[in-house]
Amino acid sequence: MIRGTAVLMYHAFGHEGEPPSRYVLPADRFAAQMRMLRRLRFRVIGLEEHVRRLESRTLAPRTAVITIDDGYRDNHEIAHPVLRRFGYPATLFVVSGRVGAVNDWDREGDVAGRPLLNAHQLRELAAAGVTIGAHTRNHPSLPSVDELTTEAEVAGSKADLEAELGSPVGLFAYPYGRHDAKSVSAVRAAGFRAACSTRPGLSRAGGDPFLIERIEVRGDDSMGRFVAGLLGWARSRP
Repeated sequence: MIRGTAVLMYHAFGHEGEPPSRYVLPADRFAAQMRMLRRLRFRVIGLEEHVRRLESRTLAPRTAVITIDDGYRDNHEIAHPVLRRFGYPATLFVVSGRVGAVNDWDREGDVAGRPLLNAHQLRELAAAGVTIGAHTRNHPSLPSVDELTTEAEVAGSKADLEAELGSPVGLFAYPYGRHDAKSVSAVRAAGFRAACSTRPGLSRAGGDPFLIERIEVRGDDSMGRFVAGLLGWARSRP
């Protein structure tokens, strides 16, 4: 039996002809992974349901959760049509201060300068049932900033998104997965219900809902590696 829930973590999705890389997953590979979830008879649940099960220690076997970090424009153009076709829920963690702009927190790499969702696209996704979570205002590494900045980044992102969407935002993801006691405390104080880390592994009953483990799905992963992550067999990697 698989003892835990596979909370999958994605970032960007590639347009036709765009090569795969760590953070950019080609559209056809994403669709193939969604087909594999169905073939392996995984039940895909929303992150909110997983949090409820985590709190009540009633995790169901063979379940997966789909989360997507940063809020790139391709999430709307590429990922959402695939998710809609399969009927799978997903949670999208948005950098609220960069809505309609580009990734300017990475100076180099495969997603540096990549376009982000605009407000209209964000509202469309929310109206279509995608859960919108917060990922700070500017994507800093929270342990590296002071307490006041941490509070502004965390609580501010919640306020920004709630004002834009007109609905509560209760889920958070730590930028780069980095967190310390100060940042976890700020997430709790801001009124979030749960938060995702990037600690690798299955999310297991009794785990901390403010430090939810996730399985990073890299754009250049093989299908074998994807399945190993689902089953809890994949080893951690840098």
